[in-house]
Amino acid sequence: MCDCRVKAAQWISWSPDNPGRRYFKCHNAREGGCGFYAWYDGPTTTFIREVLNDLRDAVWSARREKEGLVLAIQEERTMLKELLC
Repeated sequence: MCDCRVKAAQWISWSPDNPGRRYFKCHNAREGGCGFYAWYDGPTTTFIREVLNDLRDAVWSARREKEGLVLAIQEERTMLKELLC
């Protein structure tokens, strides 16, 4: 519980220094809140940080690629419908 008397929210950090590391933060942090912040997980090794950052970047890259492919398919479908009508 934080000083706001609310159960602290659990988050996962994806910053370069703390990828995949869980922490608690004041549930009302976006509105100012009480400033409560505490790590749930201990620090990781440099190797683990590098692996997690690489995996995070690969996932983000795959998501961007997928979004581009979905848009391309939608455009192709639109063109095909225009040709068939």
